[in-house]
Amino acid sequence: MDVHAEAENVGSREAFVHFLEFLLEDNRLRKESWPNRDLESFLDGLTAWAGDAVGYYEGRGEPISSVDPWRFVAMALVAAKYYE
Repeated sequence: MDVHAEAENVGSREAFVHFLEFLLEDNRLRKESWPNRDLESFLDGLTAWAGDAVGYYEGRGEPISSVDPWRFVAMALVAAKYYE
């Protein structure tokens, strides 16, 4: 399963911890596939995505207010891998 699919399955603290373990392992094994490899670019991507998150969820037809907070944070971390 990929990190995006793992993030979509997050709905509890326990699932979030499992997701973080999965994300960490993805970074260890496939760091070269992460466009935002260093902390600064990762945090920059996280900040940019968090600012655009309402549009992301509106585009999916899902009001941001209905998104589980654990899943929201997991999705934000996935986006931080790529988002510029």
